[in-house]
Amino acid sequence: MCLFNEIFKTGNWGVTKDLFDKFSQASGLKTNLSKSRAFYSSGVPHHKINNLTSVSGIRNTTSLDKYLGFSILKGRPKRSDFLFIIEKMQTRLASWKNKLLNKPGRLALASSVPSSIPTYYMQISWLPQSICAAIDQTTRNFIWKGANEKGVHLVGWNKIAKPRHLGGLGIRKAREANTCLLGKLIWDLYHNNNKLWVSIFSATYLSHTNLLNAATRSSSSPTWFSIIRAKNVLFKGYSWRPGSGSSSFWFSSWSDLDPLGSFVPIIDIHDLQLTVKDVTSNDQWSLMLSSLPQAVSDFINNTNYRFNDTIDDNFIWPHNKNGVYSTKSGYQWLLSLNETIIETHSWSWIWRQRIPEKFKFFIWLMCHNSIPTLSLLHHRKITPSATCPHCGDFEETIFHCI
Repeated sequence: MCLFNEIFKTGNWGVTKDLFDKFSQASGLKTNLSKSRAFYSSGVPHHKINNLTSVSGIRNTTSLDKYLGFSILKGRPKRSDFLFIIEKMQTRLASWKNKLLNKPGRLALASSVPSSIPTYYMQISWLPQSICAAIDQTTRNFIWKGANEKGVHLVGWNKIAKPRHLGGLGIRKAREANTCLLGKLIWDLYHNNNKLWVSIFSATYLSHTNLLNAATRSSSSPTWFSIIRAKNVLFKGYSWRPGSGSSSFWFSSWSDLDPLGSFVPIIDIHDLQLTVKDVTSNDQWSLMLSSLPQAVSDFINNTNYRFNDTIDDNFIWPHNKNGVYSTKSGYQWLLSLNETIIETHSWSWIWRQRIPEKFKFFIWLMCHNSIPTLSLLHHRKITPSATCPHCGDFEETIFHCI
């Protein structure tokens, strides 16, 4: 970028051609000018673009297109940048729609191939909400409607998106799937400093702050923007693990509360350098000059940490047995945030039965009271009457049919 900036200032267009020639001599590779494109910022005058194009032989473009399947984004991600995901899903599903698949067959396909298409792009990009909604709609329409585009959504999407042992079908919601996949990048930023991309991002965005307090700025890359959006959602799921206790007492998120500095209007200058170990194990908090709210004082009195000077303080993911973040545990934690009714029994018995899948699916519908009887269809205002057409006396419910 600095090189091209100097070219635009001096007008020495031959430098660009010499650069490509030296690259070819050093690497043994030849630049394919017919496949190459040059992208210019909006501030570059047209006459300079034309001059550079004529010298280098590389045509200019207004879109960076894709690299290894990922769209190279310019600026904030937009809905139009990800429409190809929906088109790719619909194209893949179109090849199956003409086949005679029942609902369990469509469910098996929806659980594998259509779900895997957006997963590749969700790893580094925070998809717009409209794209996530379109992905979910495409998946559930395929399950319930299939080829003829006619059908009734018998069970709500929130129930379908639960794991099978909790009464769902194991289909993942797009937004939650996107968030938990980005959570892998957050974990790497915490724990895998030996990775090249982590070193670059840490030097660029975390040189004066830590990840928990990091935010986006106008010059942030789309990937960093995505990481911060996911971090703001997953932040409450992490737990602080004491090591040496050297974390700042006031400004680190070591407690279940927010950083304790936010509870105090003024922090005395003599207290600024206090660490967690100083306050919780060395009884220095009684000598503290800054006044603490009663809730914070009670929390400190009830805190009993064991410190180890040989390891650093760190954050762990307590929703996995080994404390390491995984997309599966992240997704289950995200679902638990919206769970209003806790399941007291497991639904796994349905899927363990040695019977055809269509019978398992039928039993699952019965347990959700979602068999399309006249009673259900009348309740949804699809049919004018719920009366059984055979006996003419009773409402057509599941038990009446049996």
